[in-house]
Amino acid sequence: MKNHVVVVRKLLIISLLFGTISVRAGKLEKAYEALSIYNYFEALELFQKSMKAHPTGASYGLSLIYGSKLNPFFSTDSARKYILVAEAAFPFDSQKEKERLKALEIDGLAIERQKTTIADVAFELAKSEMQVEPLSRFIDQYRFSGKVSRATEIRDSLAFLNAVKLDTYSAYYGFMKAFPRSKLYNKAKGLSEIRIYEEKTANGELSDYEEFIRSNPRNPYVGRAMDSIYSLFITENSVENYYAFIRNYPENKNVSTSWRTLYELYNRDYSKERLIEFQIDFPAYPFREEVQVDFELSEMRYLPIKQNGRWGFINDKGLLMIQSEYDWVEGFNDGLALVSKDQKAGFINKAGRVVIPLKYDEAEQFYQGFAIVSKNGKYGLINKADLVEIPMVYEELNEFSQGLASVRIGDKYAYMNLEGKMVFDTIFDFAGDFERGFAYVEIEGKRGIIDLEGQVVVPIEFDWLENFEMGLARVRKNEMYGMYNSHGNLVLPIEYDLIGPYVSGRVLVARDDKYGYFNAQGKEVIPMQFDFTHEVLGWGDFQNAAVRIKRRKLMGLIDTLGNNLLPAIFEDILPAFGDLIPVKKRGLWGYCDQKVDLKIKYQYEQVRPFQEDRAMVKLDGYWGLINEDDNMIIPFKYDDINLLDCGYYTVSSGGLIGLIDKYNEVIFECGCDKINDDFSPFIQLQCGEEMTWYDPVTREKIWTSIAEEK
Repeated sequence: MKNHVVVVRKLLIISLLFGTISVRAGKLEKAYEALSIYNYFEALELFQKSMKAHPTGASYGLSLIYGSKLNPFFSTDSARKYILVAEAAFPFDSQKEKERLKALEIDGLAIERQKTTIADVAFELAKSEMQVEPLSRFIDQYRFSGKVSRATEIRDSLAFLNAVKLDTYSAYYGFMKAFPRSKLYNKAKGLSEIRIYEEKTANGELSDYEEFIRSNPRNPYVGRAMDSIYSLFITENSVENYYAFIRNYPENKNVSTSWRTLYELYNRDYSKERLIEFQIDFPAYPFREEVQVDFELSEMRYLPIKQNGRWGFINDKGLLMIQSEYDWVEGFNDGLALVSKDQKAGFINKAGRVVIPLKYDEAEQFYQGFAIVSKNGKYGLINKADLVEIPMVYEELNEFSQGLASVRIGDKYAYMNLEGKMVFDTIFDFAGDFERGFAYVEIEGKRGIIDLEGQVVVPIEFDWLENFEMGLARVRKNEMYGMYNSHGNLVLPIEYDLIGPYVSGRVLVARDDKYGYFNAQGKEVIPMQFDFTHEVLGWGDFQNAAVRIKRRKLMGLIDTLGNNLLPAIFEDILPAFGDLIPVKKRGLWGYCDQKVDLKIKYQYEQVRPFQEDRAMVKLDGYWGLINEDDNMIIPFKYDDINLLDCGYYTVSSGGLIGLIDKYNEVIFECGCDKINDDFSPFIQLQCGEEMTWYDPVTREKIWTSIAEEK
């Protein structure tokens, strides 16, 4: 009835409109005039004749005719066809044609409204049948409609109820195959998995569980089957029984438990002699580092080196510990280093022994005893004994964080724990890593945030959002921004044009070309009084508890309460923590104190804030270093200069990099391609083919590849 009223209203508007149309109107106008007096036959003929010359207007009119139940031509399929033609043609119409359409009250909004009307009529027709097929047809044909989600829910519920009535594995599997994106997919999957598990293991025999695991390696009840095998096989608490289990079921998830139990049974007194005997009797023990902890090199620092195109390791004294034989290496983590040779990856220990063979296509470093590995494009998880904890059956397995990781199965994502078990009922179109107890997820193009229990903290309804940072998460919906806290409370409503990141206890909020700052509770602390432009995005966030503001094209500085730190009299300011603040006037930079007294005159082209009583500044096109008295420490002759964590500076000239200390003593001239301190405090320098390791504490080179090659 509602859609019928909409059609009548449109015809009434057309009728009123044609009271003002000139007698010189063309076919299109005459068609709408015929439509206004309900002459559907003449209107239909005129619209069809106008299609070539006026595709938008004619298609729109045809959609009105076919979409109305008031005439014999009613057909939702035809109405849909022609409104989509109108929508496609409208952007390509000339300005003159659009003016003509405007006179007929036809524009993009009118077309969108007609699309919605037709979709609503089609939805009501499909819903009235309460069958899977017509609802599926509606979903396929009206993907643009806001009713698709409701139609999908009804369709999926009907199909799911049909499967529940049968309550068989094949019924649930058929539902999953037909509706893989359904919100009920996971329920059907869970029911199908438990049904097949119960059927295959009904007799409770060891062979039943073995066959179930072989046939259904991805089933979540594989773990339960493995536990059953473990319980049935271990009949006595002896070393022999546990060792037999390990040999017979090397892929069972209880193997690690068996090894540890065996170890405990064997080493009753933990004497040195007994530990040596254990290593002799069980050389395959996966946790050998625990047995040999006093003999291994666990406290020694290892640094990667490259010689003749191959990688190895030295220790922190520069002694060669592992020969350079690998295509690439990563640093040691959890006692093992990831290495690669001939496009295969594995792991070595600090003795240089390969403890996990180089057999994986890809691998990541060990973390808390586990590493992600892949073969043939499938990912899984291994432990330090190279035992599979999670089978390599997943298209994607992301890093574990807080005991959980997201995995991709087909085009869907789910979360699993370190036992390889799926932990939530919901599956997602995308699932991010957990950080600080939260992860963002996506379903049907909408994002939200869940916690470690799988509970939705931020509704899955936003076009964009970010994970919680300092307890707050920004969200965007329909081009408007808001903010949630980690308790799931909306602290800033979805009504702002922009919300910046949360820094120094404040967040920038913009609306109606004005901006101000709010706190974490959503309270306005600094009123929205400043003019907002996109330029503000580059400098409008707090730094060091201060933020720049602009008044009458000049910059000032305020604190987190909005109090003036520096008046708006400068061309630019860099917020800085300390006594001297970088300020700019007449195109040049200087430094003033918090009383606005100029301490270093305006003379520099670029500057950076003072760090440890020194500042990097640019003069006459070159960078140097000054102290707080404006005395030059490092001369102005470098293209760039940067401070390392160890207190040294990298300087560049002519595209090459050098190393100097804060007293301008040149450690290495500008001849290097790369300098990094990723292995702080040690500094790695790559100069052409030569690699050098430098110790800033002893101020000595500890290793260089050229010397070693000689």
